[in-house]
Amino acid sequence: MQVLGPALLDFAEQHPQVELVLDLSDERSNLIEEGLDLSVRVTSSLQPGDVVRQLGTCRLMTLASPDYLAQHGVPRHPSELRHHQCLIYASDPTPASWIYLEGNREHRVPVRGHIIANNGVLLAEACVRGMGIARQPDFIAAPYLERGVLREVLEEFEITPLGVYAVLPGNRYVSHRVRVLIEHLAASLVTQRSTVSRSSTTTRGRQRKVEHHRKRSQTGRRQRAGRHRPP
Repeated sequence: MQVLGPALLDFAEQHPQVELVLDLSDERSNLIEEGLDLSVRVTSSLQPGDVVRQLGTCRLMTLASPDYLAQHGVPRHPSELRHHQCLIYASDPTPASWIYLEGNREHRVPVRGHIIANNGVLLAEACVRGMGIARQPDFIAAPYLERGVLREVLEEFEITPLGVYAVLPGNRYVSHRVRVLIEHLAASLVTQRSTVSRSSTTTRGRQRKVEHHRKRSQTGRRQRAGRHRPP
């Protein structure tokens, strides 16, 4: 909702003659049975027979709070997630394992955790509290990264991107107002994608600087200790 919420409100302001009835849920909807004009779905795997218009893509990021990492250590390889508490998204196609790519090699890591939910924002808030490691789309992660309350880890390992789709009822004519809404959402996601990319790049740059400063400080302390070592 960080992206779609403001975009939908902007559309409502620009088109006051259109009535918007919103059902905010992470559950899959049967558009025909429920009489819905469209559903927005963020997923890596569409269902057979889905009629869609792709609005954009987003990147999954592995996240943890600085406090959690200080207490439990920074995972350097996906296999190390076995030893961590993970915050699991219930609607993930494979919620019991997280998949990472390293070149042509796939790492499928079993994960466990005390919190499983079908709401990404709730999992991100749990992550901020140091309750575990989460995987979230970049549009959810961006404000937390910008505030410095979450850090990205395992960024060297690729995760299959998620597609953002407008899913349409397969047997119904798509009205002009629905087509206009789809175009509006696609344009909003392009703008947001650019903002998220800049935020992520800036945050990674800050993390590298902090890590570099920490290593220099450690090196300086070792050198000073060596100079003052008693004969």
